[in-house]
Amino acid sequence: MSEIAVSVVVPVYNTERYLERCLESLVNQTLQNIEIIVVNDGSTDNAQKIIDYYAQRYHEKIIPVIQENQGLGPARNHGISIARGEYIGFVDSDDWVALDMYQKMYKLTQLENSDIAICDLTYNIEDPQDTWSSSGYNGVRPKPYTISDFMLGSLNPALACNKLFARRLFQIATFPNIWFEDAGTIPILISHAKHVCYCPEHLFFYFLRKDSITAQESDPRNLGIIQAWDRCIKQVNERYKWEVAYAVYHSIMSFIDFRPTFREEFLGFYNENLWFFESNRFVKEAIQLKDIIKRHEELIETHECTVKQLDNTRVDLHDLAVMQNHTKDELERTVINLERAQLDHDNKVSELVEISEDYENVSTQLNDSKIELSNTTKELFSSQEYLEKTRDLLVEVTTQLDEARKDFQKLEKLYEGIQSSTFWKLTKPARYIVDVVKRLFRGLNRDT
Repeated sequence: MSEIAVSVVVPVYNTERYLERCLESLVNQTLQNIEIIVVNDGSTDNAQKIIDYYAQRYHEKIIPVIQENQGLGPARNHGISIARGEYIGFVDSDDWVALDMYQKMYKLTQLENSDIAICDLTYNIEDPQDTWSSSGYNGVRPKPYTISDFMLGSLNPALACNKLFARRLFQIATFPNIWFEDAGTIPILISHAKHVCYCPEHLFFYFLRKDSITAQESDPRNLGIIQAWDRCIKQVNERYKWEVAYAVYHSIMSFIDFRPTFREEFLGFYNENLWFFESNRFVKEAIQLKDIIKRHEELIETHECTVKQLDNTRVDLHDLAVMQNHTKDELERTVINLERAQLDHDNKVSELVEISEDYENVSTQLNDSKIELSNTTKELFSSQEYLEKTRDLLVEVTTQLDEARKDFQKLEKLYEGIQSSTFWKLTKPARYIVDVVKRLFRGLNRDT
């Protein structure tokens, strides 16, 4: 391999889920003279197996390193100590980069003779849809940029990952073993750079995990940012001490919102260095600008309240007009309804008069019917007496018929005896008489 242009240091700690994506984006860089130093910082998962696979497949690019767990800062420093590149970049093992990132960044450093190159980046929070972009340069002045411009925004945010550093700068400062190690290092490196260039392209993809350092809101290790601020103030190039004071001041204000759990500690550091901040012209301008902005916002808020009140009044007047029209319509409908009700009342009175007349007629008819009913009742009573007498007569006749039937039965038996005797012929006249009587009784039976 020709002389190494860029060394990329990748600290790894238990990121097997994301490591392959990271390494794929590095081994396929369009910049050919690149080395990738992968430092396994005591991982307990299968990260080393993935590192071994890539080290074997891309042995000309990847340099694997294993160390006991020491933290992100020491892991980066280990990579820096064996780096051979003219420039050094840093990629955390859950992040990834555009395939042409280092070619563009390195080319820009050569073109502008810069010690540091900075690009824009994109944040991703586990959900692919949850992304936002961030600029690598947060200054207010356009090109040509100065070191002072970059120093003022060096902690907003302080990230090593979207930058490329001349290797010589790490003779001045390396990464401390604290949380927010970037904040305690980047401003120092920028302050000692001869020139810084800016590539306004989103070439780095910063992945935020729920279990990552930046997601631990109440962990006391967040107080590492105070050590980072103190380190910047003490080790920054004296030429840019006022710029770093502003950067620290801005960072303190941001962290009060970012990590409110440690608000008192942050304010304590601010008060300890009060003279350093309040005597700083950049801070004074920022405070003055903040006051102007605040007054401007108050005026805007007052104006918006007035406009809102006028709008509300206009709406109320409109509502009153609508209500008035609505009331007028209601009154007109009420008058119409009252007229209809009066007409209905008159009609009902007429109907009641007719009903009263009908009632009198019906009452007369009822009286007549009552008299007829009384007469009919009397007739019914008379008929009932007649029926009872008839019934008694029928009972008497029925009794007589039963007795006659019995006598007839006796005669029949007698007749049968006579009919079977030897004197039948002698009794012919008597038989004749019996036949006549028999016919007579049979006729009576049919009638009953």
